[in-house]
Amino acid sequence: MYEPDEECKEMIAKISQLCKQRHITPHALAKQAGLSTSTISYLLSEKTKPQVYTILQICKVLDISICDLFDPNVKNFEKRITTDEEKIINDFRELSENKKNFLKGCMELLLKEEDTF
Repeated sequence: MYEPDEECKEMIAKISQLCKQRHITPHALAKQAGLSTSTISYLLSEKTKPQVYTILQICKVLDISICDLFDPNVKNFEKRITTDEEKIINDFRELSENKKNFLKGCMELLLKEEDTF
């Protein structure tokens, strides 16, 4: 049976885990998400249940899908494809073979170069 309270606890645990992995403080998360620090504090301490908008803002900052928070198979977010990576993959699939080959060559050059940008 579906248990909303348990799902919230697991979701909050995943948010906390991801913040720790990425060294994001609750204050930084709140600021980047456009939320108050008290909202994040109450959420992470499980004193309140999150609203959908709050979770969407947090997911945007953490660059994850809201589905990732509810997927029991997601243990290590760092191995997940980010939304930027997913867009690049989808855009790549739309290219002609010539453009794909050109892009592959550009990637090889970029990988050989030192970060001077």
